[in-house]
Formats: sequence, structure tokens, C-alpha cells
Amino acid sequence: SELVFTPSDTGGNGAIGTMFAVSAIRDLVVTSLNFHAGKKSENQMVQVYTRKGVFRGFELKQDGWDLIYNNTMDVNNRQMATPLVGGFHNPINILSGEIQSFFVYTTAKVLYDVGGPD
Repeated sequence: SELVFTPSDTGGNGAIGTMFAVSAIRDLVVTSLNFHAGKKSENQMVQVYTRKGVFRGFELKQDGWDLIYNNTMDVNNRQMATPLVGGFHNPINILSGEIQSFFVYTTAKVLYDVGGPD
């Protein structure tokens, strides 16, 4: 079955990148993601990195991060999520009980809300 994680357009913060972690309670296969940008714009660089485990402690380090998406694309405004054109070349498998972190970077702002410690 398909699991859909829906981003929110109500993000109170914006930055050129955002990190988040997925803690799997069942086996997952991540093939793509969507994000909300601050404004509609053309020819924006979008990159997605991933690493096993939590991102805390690795926010400013390249160690362990793998580039899984790199493309120049048009992004939508804050009311409409922007899907990654073509998705990930190789799906990311996350087994039940594992944590996988992601870093979405773009030359357009990514909207986000500050999450909790979990």
C-alpha cells in the first residue's frame, strides 16, 4: 500500500533547506517527496540528501549524507506543493524500527514548521 506524507503550506518559517527524520513503524519505500516553496519561481536548483539515523549532530557535516536527487526545476507557490520531477532514481528503503533523515535544499525557500524532539 502507498503511504502519503502531505506537506503543509502553513509553514511559519522558510530557508534554503530543511531537515527532517522519518521513524518507520513498518517497512517503507520512499520514492519521492513534495515541498512547499515560498514563491513560484523558475529554474531553481533542488537537491535532496539522505542518511541513516538522525540528522542531529550532522547539520553542518557532510559525513554520511548521500545525494539522491539533483535537478533544476520550476517550483510552485506556497499554496501548491512542488513534486520532485522524476522522483528519486533509487528508492530509499527504511525498515521498521529504523530512522532515516532527509535534507531538502533549494535555491527557492522551503517552508517548514519547527518540529519537536521526536
